[in-house]
Amino acid sequence: MGFGSESHHQLLSKIATNDKHGENSPYFDGWKAYDRDPFHPTENPHGVIQMGLAENQLCVDSIEEWIRNNPKASICTPEGVNQFRDIANFQDYHGLPEFRNGVANFMSKARGGRVKFDPDRILMSGGATGANELIMFCLADPGDAFLVPSPYYPAFVRDLCWRTGIQIIPVHCDSSNNFNITREALEEAYKKAKEDNINIKGLIITNPSNPLGTTLHRETLESLVSFINDKNIHLVCDEIYAATAFGSPSFVSISEIVQELECCNLDLIHVIYSLSKDLGLPGFRVGIVYSYNDNVVSCGRKMSSFGLVSSQTQHLLAAMLNDGEFVEEFLAESSRRLAKRHGFFTKGLEKVGITCLPSNAGLFVWMDLRKLLKDQTFEGEMMLWRSIINEVKLNVSPGSSFDCIEPGWFRVCFANIDDETVEIALRRIRAFVGRETEKKPKKVKRWQSNLRLSFSSSRRLEKREFTFYQQEGICLSTSARLKEYKQSMQKDAKGLSLIQQGVSNTIFPRIMNAKTAKEAWEILKGQYKGSDKEGESIQAFFSHVSNIVNQIRSDGDTIKDKKIVQKILRSLPAKFDHVVATIEEAKDMTKLTLVELEGSLRAHEERMQKCEKPLEQAFESKINVSKNNGDKRNDHGQNPQNR
Repeated sequence: MGFGSESHHQLLSKIATNDKHGENSPYFDGWKAYDRDPFHPTENPHGVIQMGLAENQLCVDSIEEWIRNNPKASICTPEGVNQFRDIANFQDYHGLPEFRNGVANFMSKARGGRVKFDPDRILMSGGATGANELIMFCLADPGDAFLVPSPYYPAFVRDLCWRTGIQIIPVHCDSSNNFNITREALEEAYKKAKEDNINIKGLIITNPSNPLGTTLHRETLESLVSFINDKNIHLVCDEIYAATAFGSPSFVSISEIVQELECCNLDLIHVIYSLSKDLGLPGFRVGIVYSYNDNVVSCGRKMSSFGLVSSQTQHLLAAMLNDGEFVEEFLAESSRRLAKRHGFFTKGLEKVGITCLPSNAGLFVWMDLRKLLKDQTFEGEMMLWRSIINEVKLNVSPGSSFDCIEPGWFRVCFANIDDETVEIALRRIRAFVGRETEKKPKKVKRWQSNLRLSFSSSRRLEKREFTFYQQEGICLSTSARLKEYKQSMQKDAKGLSLIQQGVSNTIFPRIMNAKTAKEAWEILKGQYKGSDKEGESIQAFFSHVSNIVNQIRSDGDTIKDKKIVQKILRSLPAKFDHVVATIEEAKDMTKLTLVELEGSLRAHEERMQKCEKPLEQAFESKINVSKNNGDKRNDHGQNPQNR
């Protein structure tokens, strides 16, 4: 009272008064908007619906039923009060042995039982926030840095950096490959940090991803382990969404990878876990650090004294997590309900032409609203976000708060509200998109954009020919020379047009401003340099197909999975003929989904040890689809994928 802000800062520590908490980001601003005007179906039906909070409330009834059937698990019931004295006085920072056993069993079952965990390596902390900070204190000093692929969880700035003094170095990923992490991107970020004299201590990944809702493929995980081994830096794997996987491919834990690899330094591998997402108990504040490094386990256990889980919570959860029958039923039912809610919500969005990144895990979707941006900038994204908060009354999180490098992506949580509220949210979204679509000018077709570029090339020809001859001192009156130069320029313009038309919509913006065919080709060559494989992988192929299909659907067209599956099977190279025949004989083609098809093809691809080719990956996905759609043009003579 009575002190100015300057005096206030002098009285407090730098940690207490710095701005590293991140509470002023749009991610937290959306929560504040909800707190000011929270939705209620009867008391405040026009309030803000909370879709920015990644909570799993879909199976709370299952836990409530277990508690009613197991009153002895609580020391606050007549049936369990005889344990009160022992539990209330327990304060060993190792934790109750039965609690650590229960957590180890649950972690194993959440990963399909494919890996076992040692209870003696389990360290407790106050939620995933405390677990993340604990591992940072163990591994790094102030000023050290960790590579983190973007987009990433906004509160990582608070959890990892605020009190530890470490830095986050983003490894930028983009939608051209569905935001997948690549070794090339890691190497580039690592090299740049080293040039800036930043000490890189490790790599942090989130698997399943928040905010993407995707899981990392086995090959990607193996590549990441190879990278950190080569650099001799740590790998911290945040797996707090492990049991939220509801589709194919199934979740693969880093623990599965390291137990299979012969050459892996286990001292570099650490797992972060909690019961907040998988079990839907964020208020219990159960965070776990599981390290394969003995020294980290030893010093981390001492540090955990600052954030232990209460003995009462440990006692209750020990009984629940050691109930094998309950755990198996809960995990199966949770996965089923998440899949159902995810499908319902994404199909509702598709009805108004809104697509999401294909996902198979998590409590959210990565929604693509790029076509609704008035300007393709982060300022345009913030304008749209404010409209969604203030007009639509939905708290969704803008991609920029996740350090996404492409404006127009939003994370939307779908598991923290009931079915009726989801319906209301979808109605609001449909009404808003309808209004925004009416406001926007008619969309310029891709082929029109290409045509304009071709015409501009011709106009540049007329202007540039005289400049060229003047600079070179060539006589303009020499008609043969002039004709020869014109022909050369015309060939270049035609080549540029063919390149522009040959690439997919996700690649096209990269060469849109190229003035010559050579310049466009060099751009592509530079971006795809270093690939010496003979054809794109199934994973890359499906990523390209997904981008094309999403573009078609975002333009308001309907295309069913069945039709896409048929086209993919017809587009595969000849060496997949026997695979296609097997799939057609063994599968019900009327019910085969894209996810199931990709899983089958990837399994065969692994055995065939297929390779990739440079540059062609920028073209093949569009060429494959174009072949199959070549004779199916609309009334205006356009191919569907160009709309």
